[in-house]
Amino acid sequence: MSEILELEIDPDITLDPNRIKGMPDSVVASLLMMLTRSAEKHNCHWSTLTWKVPIIDGQPIIMVKHE
Repeated sequence: MSEILELEIDPDITLDPNRIKGMPDSVVASLLMMLTRSAEKHNCHWSTLTWKVPIIDGQPIIMVKHE
């Protein structure tokens, strides 16, 4: 378990309420983690990332892309 990543979610991230409406809290939390991690990885501000959460085979799949 030495590969555990400590990550503090960026508290400044704001998600459009219309885009997350009906999304389970666990998926929203995972999305916030992915946005935080992607911004760190690409050394950019979270607002320059685009994201979507399609449902594939009944499971939400979080996709984050740097523009």
